[in-house]
Amino acid sequence: MGGLQDGQGGLGSPAAAGSLVSEFRRMARPTCSFPESEPLCRDPYLSSRGYRSFQAKGHIALYLHSDGIVYVDRVFHRSQDYTAFVVENAE
Repeated sequence: MGGLQDGQGGLGSPAAAGSLVSEFRRMARPTCSFPESEPLCRDPYLSSRGYRSFQAKGHIALYLHSDGIVYVDRVFHRSQDYTAFVVENAE
């Protein structure tokens, strides 16, 4: 049976989740200190709304910043069409 390998380092394991969270925090630290260090997203829709991104272990975090605070809006796997998701779910 393919797919998730819980408890064995696969996508569904606590170890893999912990590793992703650790890497996410490591990559988010400089972003929180210097939110404009990452360029605006290349997609015109996202950039027109001020979205920037950073990557961690094959995931992309879309964020906005205002008044010195970084707001991570969504985290996507790099294989996902995150622009389409944001457009479809816009208020």
